[in-house]
Amino acid sequence: KFDASGATVWQQIYSGPVNQDLAVDVLMSADEDAVYAVGRSSVPGFGNSDYVILKYDATSGSMLWQQFYDGPVGGIDDPRAAAAMPDGGIVVTGGVWNDGERQDYGTVRYAADGTLLWDVVYGENGPFLFNDDRGELVAVTADGDVVVSGTARPATSGNDVVTFKYDGLTGAMIWTARYTTSANESVTDLAIAPDGDVVVFGADPFGIDRQWLTARYDGTD
Repeated sequence: KFDASGATVWQQIYSGPVNQDLAVDVLMSADEDAVYAVGRSSVPGFGNSDYVILKYDATSGSMLWQQFYDGPVGGIDDPRAAAAMPDGGIVVTGGVWNDGERQDYGTVRYAADGTLLWDVVYGENGPFLFNDDRGELVAVTADGDVVVSGTARPATSGNDVVTFKYDGLTGAMIWTARYTTSANESVTDLAIAPDGDVVVFGADPFGIDRQWLTARYDGTD
């Protein structure tokens, strides 16, 4: 952490169980009393990795807690994005390993004290070697619900952009929206409009051309 003049206030080095760690995201807690650092940490076992979430005191840099999230079947769990919750907690999304040796959306929510409140896994059944489903982006609405957008591969087409809204308290799915063509769509940004609508931005290939995709979804429950 640096102050307004660029002087170092504090710094922390994190080294996971096998010293193979990837930084993914950093954010302030909603009350600005803490700093969350999120990444992927390799763990014992061939190729295995977990989500790791670290919480630091924003003033002193002392670690308040750390949590590992290991998906349903172990393997390669790969966080992609995080967002602060209004109550001081955090939500993280990415890809978690499944029995088919690929990934599914994996979204987890922790309370301010590090308690795991809920986790949600979503996957489809695309062709082997091409069926990774993964949350890429996450945002939180003004009333504390969670919106996740990413890509999923169904059995009969290329990647689709699939967006979910979850109840922030329980993790229950409120709605899902899909953008699909015959191509491999991707998503690169996510925003919540002032009225609660959800806007996603990405790419919609057409032959050899690359086109932008912008979609707005009604954010109501």
